[in-house]
Amino acid sequence: MNMRAMKENIPEYETGKLPIALYPDNLLKNADGSRPCFARVINRGNFDMDDIANDLVSGGSPFTKEEILTCWHEAWSAIIDRLVNGGRVDAQAVSLSLGVTGLFHSEQSDFDRKKNSIELHVKPTEYLQNILDSLECVSALGLKTAPFVRSVYDMESKTENLFLTRGGFIEIKGLCLKILGATSR
Repeated sequence: MNMRAMKENIPEYETGKLPIALYPDNLLKNADGSRPCFARVINRGNFDMDDIANDLVSGGSPFTKEEILTCWHEAWSAIIDRLVNGGRVDAQAVSLSLGVTGLFHSEQSDFDRKKNSIELHVKPTEYLQNILDSLECVSALGLKTAPFVRSVYDMESKTENLFLTRGGFIEIKGLCLKILGATSR
């Protein structure tokens, strides 16, 4: 949907509030026996820069879609150049920087892609944080969810859905899973 169409005919579900869905947490209970809920943002679509450029043009931007996309790509090239050279970039809404994960054997160790990785750190700027702090949410009841275990892999016996080795490690795959409690032997 473009900006002009949104201004003229606002869909019923658009409120200017963040749409969230509440789901009961089937693994916890409140003191009164009711279930607490967790929230997920309701996805209203996935948009790329073509969509954003179209929104800007239809909203009255003096630039063409091609001009907007050219500027966008040039700006991101400059941002990426600053990042890969160790810079931190304040991109108005978010602050971007790179970080390295994993341990190094000693001070003379080289970066090893098997042990280390590079990750992008994204943090809201004060500008965006002020918007988020004042953002209201509108909630809806989400579909009820129940934990579902798809598979359990026992790392000691190297079997799936067959054995659990006492004191060993397992990998659980599924949907709506939550692990609570403390480790004990």
